[in-house]
Amino acid sequence: MKGCSKARESRCRFGNHPRLTSPCAAPSLFPDFYLTAADREDQRGETLATASRLFLALVEHDPTARALVVAMPEVFPWVRHLTSAELRAFTLELVEALSDAAELDVDLTTQEVIAGWRATARIKADPARYAQAREATRGDLGPVEVSA
Repeated sequence: MKGCSKARESRCRFGNHPRLTSPCAAPSLFPDFYLTAADREDQRGETLATASRLFLALVEHDPTARALVVAMPEVFPWVRHLTSAELRAFTLELVEALSDAAELDVDLTTQEVIAGWRATARIKADPARYAQAREATRGDLGPVEVSA
């Protein structure tokens, strides 16, 4: 696809970051597309790494992770459906995933951890579904597809 002949680069009014402007419909075609300076993205990564190291240090110095566990319901209101042991496990798993995101650029793991624990809370919030999920299964349920 050819670029808009009327598109032009300008500077952001909040700093010296490049910004692509166009009178065409390009923003509606690519709503999640944005330009940012490489040094700004590096700073964002360093900030995330610092925050994740802080969380890891808190957990290391307080094995119960009390400060983080106490804050979790404000960030994730659905954790009220988890037991205290599950809440602590979620907190520790989330801190580890955030560390991986910061140190290894593995962003998907964090969202998977949150989605998994949210699904657990969703099932536990409905007593009938939770009871059904806890029932023993019988027989062969068929082949299982494994994706890599």
